[in-house]
Amino acid sequence: MTAETSTSERQSFWQRLFTGLKNSGPQWRNFFVDAIGQVRVLKKVYPGIMHFLIFWGVTIQVIGTAINLMQMQLFIPFVELPFPRGNLYLAFELVMDLAGGAVLIGVAMAAFRRYILRPKTLITKWDDTFALILLALIPIVGFTNESMRLVASSPAWAAWSPIGNALANFWRSLGMTPETAANLHAYMFWSHATLGLTLLASIPFTKLRHLAMIPFNVIFHPLRSYGTIEKIENIEEAETLGAGKAQDFSSTQLLSFEACVSCGRCEEACPANFSGMPYSPRTLIQDLRKATLVALKSANGEIQEEILGSSISEETPWYCTTCGACTVKCPAFVNPVDQVIDLRRYQVLTSGNMQKSIGDVLRNVERQGNPWGMPAEDRLAWADGLGVRELQPGESTDVLLFLGCAFAYDDRNKKVAQSFVKFLRKAGVDFAILGMDESCCGETARRMGHEYLFQVFAQQNIETFSKVKFNRIITQC
Repeated sequence: MTAETSTSERQSFWQRLFTGLKNSGPQWRNFFVDAIGQVRVLKKVYPGIMHFLIFWGVTIQVIGTAINLMQMQLFIPFVELPFPRGNLYLAFELVMDLAGGAVLIGVAMAAFRRYILRPKTLITKWDDTFALILLALIPIVGFTNESMRLVASSPAWAAWSPIGNALANFWRSLGMTPETAANLHAYMFWSHATLGLTLLASIPFTKLRHLAMIPFNVIFHPLRSYGTIEKIENIEEAETLGAGKAQDFSSTQLLSFEACVSCGRCEEACPANFSGMPYSPRTLIQDLRKATLVALKSANGEIQEEILGSSISEETPWYCTTCGACTVKCPAFVNPVDQVIDLRRYQVLTSGNMQKSIGDVLRNVERQGNPWGMPAEDRLAWADGLGVRELQPGESTDVLLFLGCAFAYDDRNKKVAQSFVKFLRKAGVDFAILGMDESCCGETARRMGHEYLFQVFAQQNIETFSKVKFNRIITQC
């Protein structure tokens, strides 16, 4: 390898690194704003404040505990932090006390909401109770440990640890001596340490795993505009069309399954759910998580069974309206719509196992260019007598009016289209339509899982648009 080649490769590496960091700006913004700042969580006031108190209380306590550990003899030979000292130590004690108090208030709010208020969309499992008990015991034992230290030493700065000092005064009122407090302090210290280690060890096996999974999902979730569906590149050569087995889901999708905390916010926003349909985006994600975990645990080189029809009903993906309300509300950036589309793609493009009504609609789009199967020559019936200019190849207009199938064939929408044309004329807008060259946009087929049909229509429309000239496009589709 020459020196010039080595230098070129190093430059290429740094260029790629710089480009990657530059393009990762939105992910890091989401991380600091939503994972750290809890902005999405706070959009619901009560649970938002509750979670904010627990999150920041625990975060500050963890950082403070690490600082305390750095002062112990075990670490001093390697590193001894110069912080906190003097007045900063007083501030440190106050902040740690307030953080512990915040955790207790947050846990009390969570317990009240979960066991007393019991909102319909909030499901309580054993690990919810386990987490709340553990999160309550850690600061309680911590404050007890602190109070023993204050009783044993009676420092002049005790008032800077208000909760610990209040508890210390309570023990003194019961007649506790400094010697007794000093003896109990060691037991309380190890009890506090044991509870902390138990919390750490339980993270992978309980709901507490969201402490790690949500920040990762916030950073690595696909950055697409709301409502945008991921394209299948080189669809004619793609080996996997949709997702029907555990191994078909991408790594980011599997991560999103683990990030879901079953908070129910998506369910509260889901129109299919509150209209009475047997569908919940929360249940879908939780069922997919269970199915993929079972499949991955039993993976031994054999082909895994299909998820649809076993773990999830074949009808489930079709109840979703793909409106994306669940995605907007989710504080963990989980996108159930992506999973719905992939499951539909698998049924439509791979297994062919779908309801007859679905097949009929897709066949209508393919043959007649609209979901209802109406004659293609009737697409311009709504414009009869209006004298709307039809744009010919090579001609130009300021505004291209692309109405779409619903306004071309639905009787109610036809009236809207006619009124809109009259409105544009009164406004003096230079507009025209494509006439018989207009075809279906293919979005209905795409949301029903037929990505190939959508791409065919998209290519046709691109070719049609390239033959005319316009500055703007207005669509009611």
